[in-house]
Amino acid sequence: MPDAPIVYVVDDNGSVRDSLAALFRAAGYRTRVYPSADAILRHDDLLAREMSAHRVVVTDLRMPGTDGMGLLRELRSRAEFNAISVILLTGHADVPAAVQAMREGADDFLEKPVEGRALLAAVRDAIARARPLQEDQDAAAARKRMEVLTPRERDVLSALLEHGSNKAVASVLQMSPRTVEAHRAHILEKTGASGLPDLVRLALLAGIGWSPR
Repeated sequence: MPDAPIVYVVDDNGSVRDSLAALFRAAGYRTRVYPSADAILRHDDLLAREMSAHRVVVTDLRMPGTDGMGLLRELRSRAEFNAISVILLTGHADVPAAVQAMREGADDFLEKPVEGRALLAAVRDAIARARPLQEDQDAAAARKRMEVLTPRERDVLSALLEHGSNKAVASVLQMSPRTVEAHRAHILEKTGASGLPDLVRLALLAGIGWSPR
Protein backbone atom coordinates (compact mmCIF):
# COMPACT_ATOMS: atom_id res chain seq x y z
CA MET A 1 0.00 0.00 0.00
CA PRO A 2 1.70 3.22 -1.16
CA ASP A 3 0.04 5.38 1.53
CA ALA A 4 0.69 2.99 4.42
CA PRO A 5 2.86 4.32 7.26
CA ILE A 6 6.55 3.42 7.14
CA VAL A 7 8.37 1.81 10.05
CA TYR A 8 12.16 2.15 10.04
CA VAL A 9 13.75 -0.69 12.04
CA VAL A 10 17.23 0.13 13.36
CA ASP A 11 19.09 -2.67 15.16
CA ASP A 12 22.58 -4.12 14.90
CA ASN A 13 21.20 -7.65 15.39
CA GLY A 14 20.16 -9.07 12.03
CA SER A 15 17.67 -11.61 13.40
CA VAL A 16 15.97 -8.91 15.48
CA ARG A 17 15.75 -6.65 12.42
CA ASP A 18 14.20 -9.41 10.35
CA SER A 19 11.66 -10.45 12.98
CA LEU A 20 10.55 -6.88 13.66
CA ALA A 21 10.27 -6.10 9.96
CA ALA A 22 8.13 -9.22 9.46
CA LEU A 23 5.90 -8.19 12.37
CA PHE A 24 5.30 -4.72 10.91
CA ARG A 25 4.76 -5.97 7.36
CA ALA A 26 2.19 -8.47 8.59
CA ALA A 27 0.36 -5.56 10.27
CA GLY A 28 0.22 -3.66 6.97
CA TYR A 29 3.14 -1.25 7.40
CA ARG A 30 5.88 -0.61 4.90
CA THR A 31 9.32 -1.22 6.38
CA ARG A 32 12.92 -0.08 5.94
CA VAL A 33 15.72 -1.82 7.87
CA TYR A 34 19.10 -0.45 8.94
CA PRO A 35 21.97 -2.11 10.86
CA SER A 36 22.88 1.09 12.72
CA ALA A 37 21.82 4.65 13.52
CA ASP A 38 24.69 5.90 11.37
CA ALA A 39 23.30 3.94 8.41
CA ILE A 40 19.86 5.55 8.58
CA LEU A 41 21.36 9.01 9.09
CA ARG A 42 23.42 8.54 5.94
CA HIS A 43 20.12 8.07 4.11
CA ASP A 44 18.28 11.05 5.63
CA ASP A 45 17.37 12.14 2.09
CA LEU A 46 15.19 9.03 1.98
CA LEU A 47 13.39 10.19 5.13
CA ALA A 48 12.83 13.57 3.49
CA ARG A 49 11.52 12.09 0.23
CA GLU A 50 9.00 9.99 2.13
CA MET A 51 7.55 13.00 3.98
CA SER A 52 4.00 12.31 2.76
CA ALA A 53 3.83 9.06 4.76
CA HIS A 54 3.56 8.76 8.52
CA ARG A 55 6.93 7.51 9.72
CA VAL A 56 8.02 5.69 12.86
CA VAL A 57 11.61 4.82 13.78
CA VAL A 58 11.89 1.75 16.02
CA THR A 59 15.47 1.65 17.23
CA ASP A 60 17.61 -0.28 19.66
CA LEU A 61 19.04 1.91 22.42
CA ARG A 62 22.51 0.34 22.65
CA MET A 63 24.37 0.00 19.34
CA PRO A 64 27.94 0.52 18.15
CA GLY A 65 28.62 4.02 16.87
CA THR A 66 25.71 6.41 17.26
CA ASP A 67 23.28 4.81 19.72
CA GLY A 68 19.50 5.05 19.80
CA MET A 69 19.56 8.14 22.01
CA GLY A 70 21.96 9.82 19.59
CA LEU A 71 19.63 8.98 16.70
CA LEU A 72 16.68 10.44 18.61
CA ARG A 73 18.59 13.67 19.29
CA GLU A 74 19.69 13.99 15.67
CA LEU A 75 16.16 13.55 14.35
CA ARG A 76 14.74 15.98 16.88
CA SER A 77 17.39 18.57 15.97
CA ARG A 78 16.13 18.78 12.38
CA ALA A 79 12.83 20.56 11.87
CA GLU A 80 11.92 18.50 8.79
CA PHE A 81 12.12 15.29 10.83
CA ASN A 82 10.27 16.43 13.96
CA ALA A 83 7.08 14.69 12.87
CA ILE A 84 8.86 11.31 12.75
CA SER A 85 7.92 9.22 15.77
CA VAL A 86 10.74 7.44 17.61
CA ILE A 87 10.32 4.32 19.76
CA LEU A 88 13.36 3.10 21.68
CA LEU A 89 13.94 -0.55 22.58
CA THR A 90 16.39 -1.71 25.23
CA GLY A 91 17.50 -5.06 26.56
CA HIS A 92 18.23 -3.52 29.95
CA ALA A 93 15.77 -2.04 32.44
CA ASP A 94 17.13 1.49 32.61
CA VAL A 95 14.79 3.98 34.28
CA PRO A 96 17.11 7.01 33.96
CA ALA A 97 17.57 6.32 30.23
CA ALA A 98 13.80 5.97 29.80
CA VAL A 99 13.19 9.27 31.56
CA GLN A 100 15.85 11.00 29.48
CA ALA A 101 14.48 9.54 26.25
CA MET A 102 10.95 10.77 26.97
CA ARG A 103 12.26 14.22 27.91
CA GLU A 104 14.10 14.41 24.59
CA GLY A 105 11.03 13.54 22.55
CA ALA A 106 10.81 9.75 22.32
CA ASP A 107 7.29 8.50 21.77
CA ASP A 108 7.84 5.33 23.78
CA PHE A 109 10.54 3.32 25.54
CA LEU A 110 10.05 -0.46 25.65
CA GLU A 111 12.11 -3.23 27.21
CA LYS A 112 13.21 -6.25 25.19
CA PRO A 113 11.97 -8.81 24.60
CA VAL A 114 8.88 -6.80 23.71
CA GLU A 115 5.60 -8.57 23.01
CA GLY A 116 4.42 -8.05 19.44
CA ARG A 117 1.00 -6.67 20.33
CA ALA A 118 2.53 -4.14 22.71
CA LEU A 119 4.97 -2.93 20.08
CA LEU A 120 2.26 -2.62 17.43
CA ALA A 121 0.08 -0.70 19.90
CA ALA A 122 2.99 1.67 20.58
CA VAL A 123 3.42 2.27 16.84
CA ARG A 124 -0.32 2.90 16.33
CA ASP A 125 -0.39 5.34 19.24
CA ALA A 126 2.69 7.18 17.97
CA ILE A 127 1.16 7.57 14.50
CA ALA A 128 -2.10 8.88 15.95
CA ARG A 129 -0.24 11.51 17.99
CA ALA A 130 1.98 12.53 15.08
CA ARG A 131 -0.78 12.89 12.46
CA PRO A 132 -1.62 16.61 12.97
CA LEU A 133 2.05 17.61 13.20
CA GLN A 134 2.91 15.52 10.14
CA GLU A 135 0.15 17.19 8.12
CA ASP A 136 1.31 20.68 9.16
CA GLN A 137 4.92 19.88 8.29
CA ASP A 138 3.98 18.33 4.94
CA ALA A 139 2.13 21.53 4.01
CA ALA A 140 5.03 23.73 5.14
CA ALA A 141 7.54 21.63 3.19
CA ALA A 142 5.35 21.77 0.06
CA ARG A 143 5.04 25.57 0.32
CA LYS A 144 8.82 25.85 0.58
CA ARG A 145 9.29 23.74 -2.55
CA MET A 146 6.81 25.98 -4.42
CA GLU A 147 8.67 29.17 -3.44
CA VAL A 148 11.24 28.54 -6.19
CA LEU A 149 8.61 29.08 -8.92
CA THR A 150 8.31 32.35 -10.79
CA PRO A 151 4.90 34.10 -10.84
CA ARG A 152 4.36 32.89 -14.41
CA GLU A 153 5.20 29.31 -13.47
CA ARG A 154 2.72 29.51 -10.61
CA ASP A 155 0.10 30.73 -13.10
CA VAL A 156 0.81 27.75 -15.33
CA LEU A 157 0.67 25.35 -12.39
CA SER A 158 -2.61 26.70 -11.04
CA ALA A 159 -4.12 26.62 -14.54
CA LEU A 160 -2.99 23.01 -14.94
CA LEU A 161 -4.76 22.15 -11.70
CA GLU A 162 -7.94 23.79 -12.95
CA HIS A 163 -7.96 22.83 -16.62
CA GLY A 164 -5.75 19.74 -16.91
CA SER A 165 -4.38 19.80 -20.45
CA ASN A 166 -1.57 21.84 -21.97
CA LYS A 167 -3.92 22.96 -24.74
CA ALA A 168 -6.52 24.30 -22.30
CA VAL A 169 -3.85 26.07 -20.25
CA ALA A 170 -2.40 27.63 -23.41
CA SER A 171 -5.82 29.00 -24.34
CA VAL A 172 -6.50 30.43 -20.89
CA LEU A 173 -3.05 32.01 -20.49
CA GLN A 174 -2.74 33.00 -24.16
CA MET A 175 0.50 31.17 -24.87
CA SER A 176 1.46 28.28 -27.14
CA PRO A 177 1.10 24.66 -25.99
CA ARG A 178 4.83 24.27 -26.53
CA THR A 179 5.49 27.10 -24.09
CA VAL A 180 3.16 25.49 -21.56
CA GLU A 181 5.05 22.21 -21.95
CA ALA A 182 8.36 24.00 -21.35
CA HIS A 183 7.01 25.69 -18.22
CA ARG A 184 5.64 22.36 -17.00
CA ALA A 185 9.05 20.70 -17.41
CA HIS A 186 10.73 23.54 -15.53
CA ILE A 187 8.17 23.32 -12.73
CA LEU A 188 8.78 19.58 -12.30
CA GLU A 189 12.55 20.11 -12.25
CA LYS A 190 12.52 23.07 -9.84
CA THR A 191 10.13 21.53 -7.32
CA GLY A 192 11.73 18.08 -7.46
CA ALA A 193 8.38 16.44 -8.17
CA SER A 194 8.69 12.90 -9.53
CA GLY A 195 5.87 13.39 -12.02
CA LEU A 196 2.52 15.08 -12.56
CA PRO A 197 0.67 13.20 -9.78
CA ASP A 198 3.39 14.13 -7.28
CA LEU A 199 3.32 17.75 -8.50
CA VAL A 200 -0.46 17.91 -8.05
CA ARG A 201 -0.14 16.54 -4.51
CA LEU A 202 2.52 19.10 -3.63
CA ALA A 203 0.54 21.97 -5.12
CA LEU A 204 -2.61 21.05 -3.23
CA LEU A 205 -0.63 20.69 0.02
CA ALA A 206 0.85 24.14 -0.63
CA GLY A 207 -2.61 25.61 -1.14
CA ILE A 208 -2.08 26.57 -4.78
CA GLY A 209 -5.33 27.04 -6.70
CA TRP A 210 -6.54 28.72 -9.84
CA SER A 211 -6.41 32.51 -9.52
CA PRO A 212 -5.84 34.25 -12.89
CA ARG A 213 -3.78 37.44 -12.82
